Amino acid sequence: MHAETVVLLVLGAVAVIVAVRWVAGRTGLPAAALLTLLGIGYAALPGPGITLDPELILTVVLPPLLYSAALDSSLTAIRQNLRSVISLSVLLVLATALVIGVGFHFFVAGATLAAGIALGAAVAPPDPVAALAVGRKAGLPPRLITLIQGEGLLNDATALTILGVAIAAAQGGGFSTPSAVGQFLIAAVGGVAAGVAVASGVRPLRRLRSDPPSSNAISLATPFTAYLLGEALQVTAGRPIRRAATSR
Repeated sequence: MHAETVVLLVLGAVAVIVAVRWVAGRTGLPAAALLTLLGIGYAALPGPGITLDPELILTVVLPPLLYSAALDSSLTAIRQNLRSVISLSVLLVLATALVIGVGFHFFVAGATLAAGIALGAAVAPPDPVAALAVGRKAGLPPRLITLIQGEGLLNDATALTILGVAIAAAQGGGFSTPSAVGQFLIAAVGGVAAGVAVASGVRPLRRLRSDPPSSNAISLATPFTAYLLGEALQVTAGRPIRRAATSR
């Protein structure tokens, strides 16, 4: 893809986002839901579409999105509701992936259980952005807002781990419950450790450099630094997918 085409696509995307925000402000509709509908409409258009490398999504898109969601969340409130958050972000995502996988296996001719679970893992984790936008406008109780925020921060790790295990099983590697649990624990504990390490380094920098350009630069670099550290330690949630892909 030529550089000029990339620039035009970026400018077009920015124009669409600005237009959607304007419509959302005038109508009261959630901008995230409108963008989702536009994306579905674009995907249905005839002709060649835009193909994104999964590595681009994992490396460039997800870290700042999760970082922004984390900044908007209350760690104290999440800790107070930790049992419910874990039930939603781990057990519910797992149950959803399994139910979809079993249904896909029995009702789609020629489909395997592993392929069905992979599909279920892809659709199981809900995006909390639209739900939070609607919930705040509707005046949901603070506890429900906390549950949505906490679930949104953790469900991707569960889904990516399930997806990686399902891909490995579909390729003939078989399903191993201890391996799946171990991969999830590594992603969860290692991710927390990487985040704590980066946070410990960022705090002194923010005290030393409080001017707006430096603060913006530190905020921009923080999620990517945490992700790259997790990659170096091999504890990111996307690691099982890469491992399954390289084992083909």
